Amino acid sequence: MKNSKIILPLGIIAIGCAAAVVTGLQSRKIASGNAPADAITATGTAQGMDGDVSVSVVFDSSKIYSLTVTEQNETPNIGTNAVDQLPGAIAAAGSLKVDTVSGATVTSKAILQAAANAISSQGMDPATFGYGDASAAKESAPAAEAPADAKTAEGTAKGMDGDVKVKVVFDDSKVYSLEVVEQNETPNVGTMAVDQLPGAIAAAGSLKVDTVSGATITSKAILQAAANAIASEGVDPKALGFDGDVEVAAKAETTAAAEPAKTDVPADAKTAEGTAKGMDGDVKVEVTLTKDKIYSVKVTEQNETPNVGTKAIDELPAVFAEKNSINVDAVSGATVTSNALKEAVENAIKEAGFDPANFK
Repeated sequence: MKNSKIILPLGIIAIGCAAAVVTGLQSRKIASGNAPADAITATGTAQGMDGDVSVSVVFDSSKIYSLTVTEQNETPNIGTNAVDQLPGAIAAAGSLKVDTVSGATVTSKAILQAAANAISSQGMDPATFGYGDASAAKESAPAAEAPADAKTAEGTAKGMDGDVKVKVVFDDSKVYSLEVVEQNETPNVGTMAVDQLPGAIAAAGSLKVDTVSGATITSKAILQAAANAIASEGVDPKALGFDGDVEVAAKAETTAAAEPAKTDVPADAKTAEGTAKGMDGDVKVEVTLTKDKIYSVKVTEQNETPNVGTKAIDELPAVFAEKNSINVDAVSGATVTSNALKEAVENAIKEAGFDPANFK
């Protein structure tokens, strides 16, 4: 008799637990039966509190029909509160513009970011579905169509985890599109800028846009790369909203200044190449000279640090020709690159068959 009294409550508890589990599982997904036949299903992942949070999203061009958390390792009864509640809220709203779950903010944001990543993977803008604030959605409006005479150029700048390379379509007064063609930034951190900033720039028609919160370095790299691309075509990036230092313009200007007019170079002058090791790789130069005079020095290849080693790249070529010597002062703060240039010029002199002692 005593045993039967114990078994009954245990049975009730077991049934209650099973019901709770089923209810919890059901709350993680809202049925997508109302989704149209052409709806898209995509998956995305973002970093949660205790590991990756993966989701599967069913949506079309204007609405989210369902979201399922397919993988997570969040803390039970804390992070899992968001796992249980947020998918239903998103499906009910048909949007990512929902409140985070109190006490589970990190997991909530991970679910929203994972959903945004899923939407982005299909070439759609998460801002259309309420991801981010109203200004972000406004910035993501379609860009104006580029005119036939618009320029297209590529530029590179240093990001958090390597070079960031972009392709920009622009003219003298407007940026029409920007595409990140190469990057190795941290997923769900730097890549937030890779995903969001190109659309913002194209919509604004300008480089005068806010950096993406949490991805400032990558944002600045994209803007710098765009400015370098624009400058390479002879257009001033500042006229298109860029407020930083332009790396390419100064280099191009100095290199051109280092080259004398063709009429100044005698017919018997030789042009030779020389290479030496710089701070970040080989520095290669092309020198036009006779046995006792340097007419021009042009840097043809280098990978020195922008605004550090490149100061020597920009300044010294003209100095070699002006002083007719390889014994020139190193550029302050760029000693290694300066010495590499001197050695490369000396090697070019030898390659031309002349004595470097004539230029000391």
